Amino acid sequence: MVVNATRQSRGPGRLHAFQPAGFAQVVDASCEGAYSGTVSLYRRVAMLVEVSPTQSYLFDVFYVRGGRQHDYCALGPPSDFSADPALGPVQAQGTLAGENVPYESFYDDAKFAARPLARCRTTATAAAASSICSTCGA
Repeated sequence: MVVNATRQSRGPGRLHAFQPAGFAQVVDASCEGAYSGTVSLYRRVAMLVEVSPTQSYLFDVFYVRGGRQHDYCALGPPSDFSADPALGPVQAQGTLAGENVPYESFYDDAKFAARPLARCRTTATAAAASSICSTCGA
């Protein structure tokens, strides 16, 4: 969750619950220091529920108190997605950083801005074999 379209800071976090085994795996953590002075609550609960050996559901809940804009970013392979209440419209061009800011660019950190992002750890191996990486397509 991005608050007020700004980058997170580091701060002390707290692990409230962690259960990595069984048909329902859960993690519950908070870190108000991520947006110190802006939020009084910044907590995430994620639960992965296995329905069958080939199908699982992810429940991803963010609790945020404070700030004026909250942007949820869902990353991963294409899949069905729903939210209740409904999320705002999909941005047609650019990124959350702006319409002219492309994906995979460090727009707000001069130290990293000139460095290209590596797509994945297997890219170097795939390039050496002159083939397409099966993980990221690079």
